[in-house]
Amino acid sequence: MKNWTFCVFMQHLVLRVPLCCEKCIDKVKKALYEVEGVRNVECDQAEQKVIVSGNVDPERAVRRVRRVKKKSLYWNMETKPLRSF
Repeated sequence: MKNWTFCVFMQHLVLRVPLCCEKCIDKVKKALYEVEGVRNVECDQAEQKVIVSGNVDPERAVRRVRRVKKKSLYWNMETKPLRSF
């Protein structure tokens, strides 16, 4: 019997997105959940920040958000291990 070790990485993509109301938040969330690999989307209206979690292509996510909110930009990008088996 072989002993396998797997390490799953979850990427956190942070975007600066102009969010003025709840309708904007709903539109951004809907657009991002349609991108393959997105597991969770958190929006902070006060800081104009959107955090996308999952195994997602950053370019694809930004392009999708820009369809809804044209002035969206990268804020920060980091990768953290989710868990090890």
